Amino acid sequence: MYATAPPPGGVRPPTSSVELSLSAKSLKDRDIISKSDPFAVLYVKSGSGWTKLGKTEAKKDDLNPTWAKLFLVEYHFESVQQLKVEVYDQDSSSPDKLKDQDFIGGAEFTLGQLMGAPGQSGSFLLTRGKSTSKHQGSLLVKAEEAKASSEAVRFRFSATSLANMDGMFSKSDPFLIISRLREDGQSWTQVHRTETIDNNLNPNWRVFELPMQQLCNGDPKRPLSLQVFDEDRGGKSDLIGHVQTTFEEIQGKRGTNFVLHNEALQKKKGKKYTNAGLLVATEVEIFRDHTFIDYLRGGLEMNLIIGIDYTASNGPPNDPRSLHFIDPRGPNQYQHAISATVSILQEYDADKQFPVYGFGGIPPGAYDVDHCFPLNLNPSNPEVAGAQGVLQLYTASLGHIRLHGPTFFAPLINQSMRIANQLSDPRKQKYFVLLIITDGAIMDMQGAIDALVEASHTSPLSIVIIGVGPADFSSMVALDGDGGKLRASNGRVSARDIVQFVPYNRFVGYPDALTRETLAEIPRQLCQYMKPGYPGQGPPQGYQQGSYPAQRGYPRQGPPHGAAPGYPGYRG
Repeated sequence: MYATAPPPGGVRPPTSSVELSLSAKSLKDRDIISKSDPFAVLYVKSGSGWTKLGKTEAKKDDLNPTWAKLFLVEYHFESVQQLKVEVYDQDSSSPDKLKDQDFIGGAEFTLGQLMGAPGQSGSFLLTRGKSTSKHQGSLLVKAEEAKASSEAVRFRFSATSLANMDGMFSKSDPFLIISRLREDGQSWTQVHRTETIDNNLNPNWRVFELPMQQLCNGDPKRPLSLQVFDEDRGGKSDLIGHVQTTFEEIQGKRGTNFVLHNEALQKKKGKKYTNAGLLVATEVEIFRDHTFIDYLRGGLEMNLIIGIDYTASNGPPNDPRSLHFIDPRGPNQYQHAISATVSILQEYDADKQFPVYGFGGIPPGAYDVDHCFPLNLNPSNPEVAGAQGVLQLYTASLGHIRLHGPTFFAPLINQSMRIANQLSDPRKQKYFVLLIITDGAIMDMQGAIDALVEASHTSPLSIVIIGVGPADFSSMVALDGDGGKLRASNGRVSARDIVQFVPYNRFVGYPDALTRETLAEIPRQLCQYMKPGYPGQGPPQGYQQGSYPAQRGYPRQGPPHGAAPGYPGYRG
């Protein structure tokens, strides 16, 4: 959430983090044959526009969904904070593109309106357009102050002898839902749902992690509800059994059975009823959920890699309509994007030296298009000093690099992976950010996805893509991964989200907002990389100061044939 300007004297008013949970009732069905698969998107008003804070999961065939996704927002008592929720029916053929989903309805409200309501919850009509008479259902939003906690819990649950809800010829398809009692003592907030295990009365669910704040808001005595359901993909899932407990009790009874109860089943079976099954927490481990600031305090170094688009769709640099035109009256979009990002990230880089690459152009002395060439024409050391050095090199390169195409990302991503892996140092934690500035849709989508999936498993790397110009960037949204995990051509899925896409045009006139949006996901992505099970626990070997991995097509010892190590008028 964007902070307000501090009051006179430089003292910022006290703020709180507030957790929002969303549910809906009686949604208008947008599907003809089946029920809608609704999901919700939360926005905050920023200037004259709206900024997306995130989206929930889709709930299949459910017109009364309770979404598990929780949203953390910063609450400023002294400010009007306008929020908007839009509910859509997910189209499975293109789940990543919001414009392709069926819009069910939306609602606007202020955070203050919610916080001042009884029980800090509010019900809002979902409407399409300005007419409230054509409501599409109702939205329920619940707020609760989030208690700060740096601890998280790693769980594994299993169950035995579950009641079979599917009759004689098949078995239940169980999943587990964990909910916590809200502070009002009357309603529950879902905090986690496991995967479904088909046709199994003795399921062993995968390990999962929950922050203590999300699980019980930092209170180990907060009542928790554990419910096991039999999934019915064509309708409402059946409750197999439930038990109420606390995290304190779960931790104390690790490895001990919890008896699941089902009152309806007990009434039906009478004296033959014993229980609905047994649930056990086979793994309960508390660990410190380190923050981005923890890593910075420990000496983590951020390293920036930059990729600049030299495809012909940018337009000739000497044409005032070109995205590469150097206008003495002010920076072009490439210059602005470089300044907005590099000026922030360089503060976390000890030597403030960044490798800079071009792609989609023909560098001096070369005859074919190159999809990853060092902008200073020195493959052995493509580093440039500071934000001003990057801007000077970019300006000097225009007119000497022939714009070409097509737009390929995979070579640049692969080179960045090599840098991140080979320059990692066990003596000092490092994390790399690849900034790609581009003007159009990529032509190697599957190749780029394959590279991104590989990077998500192996490399200390995040990727920020800034789209400049008026092109259609719908393909970039798919790379962002907000709609689900990326899948490589070999079937492997991404281990973590490492991409943030930002359309420049949305932030024209708001330079600070562009910077915030561009860098917003990096702390979370870095912390996820450092968690157990990810390669951040044991960084790759092989760091040598000033030595960069050789690029395909370029000899290590020098620049391309016939190229001078630089441009006229530029001193790197």
